[in-house]
Amino acid sequence: MKIKSLTKDMIDEAIHFVSAHRFQPYKEYEIEDDRFAEFTKHVLSELSSGGENLVLAAEEGARLVGILTLKKLAWDTDFFGMDMFDIDHIIAGESDDKHGVASRLIQSMLKRLRERNGGIPHISVRINTEDIPTVHELERHDFKLMTTLVTYSFDVAKQKMIDFDAPCVLRDFTATDIQTLRQISRDSFTSNSVATNRFVADASLPRDRVERLYSAWVENSCRGLADKVIVAESDGRPIAFTTCKLNPSTGKFLNKSINSMVLSAVSSASRTRGVYTNMINAGLEWLYDKSDAVEVGTEVGNFPVQKAWTKLGFKIIRSQYALARAPQVMGGNSRDV
Repeated sequence: MKIKSLTKDMIDEAIHFVSAHRFQPYKEYEIEDDRFAEFTKHVLSELSSGGENLVLAAEEGARLVGILTLKKLAWDTDFFGMDMFDIDHIIAGESDDKHGVASRLIQSMLKRLRERNGGIPHISVRINTEDIPTVHELERHDFKLMTTLVTYSFDVAKQKMIDFDAPCVLRDFTATDIQTLRQISRDSFTSNSVATNRFVADASLPRDRVERLYSAWVENSCRGLADKVIVAESDGRPIAFTTCKLNPSTGKFLNKSINSMVLSAVSSASRTRGVYTNMINAGLEWLYDKSDAVEVGTEVGNFPVQKAWTKLGFKIIRSQYALARAPQVMGGNSRDV
């Protein structure tokens, strides 16, 4: 078996190989094969254009049997003060030795990173919970489980909106809300979280940065990262927020607009009052005529939000393990490189 960087003459085969993988996100929507191939071409093209990204191919003879793609997380690198990467794809195809293909791809990735960077950076990955062989290989190469994620989807063609009497005022955010939203976000995802998120679970990340992550996230959302930020207000003060994000590439390449609500939180004092359900319904209303489907996601142990989503008509479509590998400086012990 040979591991090498993906070359131009392999692109068409790689597009077909990745598109056919049953664990690819958005496969749940029964996208036409040619549409999914165009979307995959777009994704691989973007990954290949990143200067520090890796796109690796495993070959047996003249046959492609595996793909691994790794992208540099520029914002995360700057925020955490350490190089951070994410594995977008790790696919072992119809080889007789799927474990061996995944293992060789991971080993090659780690070797290249060590040679290029003088060490191995922080690496995260999400893997479908049914892709057990790949999970085992990642664990064997020192990746650790951080959490399990679930994704729900609202099918606009099949589901109808539900009307609620809101227990609070729902409105667009204003600039004067940002400091309060920062506090709500920090409180909701760290000290008073319902479920442990992957950043809190990751002991290799600086604690002071993890504490600040979600406040920075909601502020960036207000400053343009999100396409819409909805605030729930009570007695003249924000008590919750949700952010909406449009995903134009899905409509362009898949002919199906799959948008999302990304970050949502309710102050600990305002929970169990129906605020969250009504706020998510307001986000769904904004996205409704812009979408074929709307996705939301959380940790598997966050039962209250999943109950709210189910009440609103969302259905579970995807589950993934989130794993991460701690950074390793040159000279550290490793069996992988």
